[in-house]
Amino acid sequence: MTAVKKQNTGRSEFWQLLKEDRMAMSGLLVFVLFFVIALTGLLLTTGQNPVLDPSLLPRRIRNRSNLSSGRCSASISSGPMIWDGMFSPA
Repeated sequence: MTAVKKQNTGRSEFWQLLKEDRMAMSGLLVFVLFFVIALTGLLLTTGQNPVLDPSLLPRRIRNRSNLSSGRCSASISSGPMIWDGMFSPA
């Protein structure tokens, strides 16, 4: 009988190297965790009868879209915007 050596594919070699590198494996785990959280949030807030309905949020929280409007606040409070106009086009 002759022993048949298993040929390593690129994928198996990649996984072997990834398993040896603990920092890379930790980074992959964090990335997958963020992706799962984002996907879960999307599934819970969309559809005909969402489990968490965003339209039920109070108006002051719902309209607080600092990053999407190009505005940035220095604090989480509802105080004045310190950076008003800094990131908006001239």
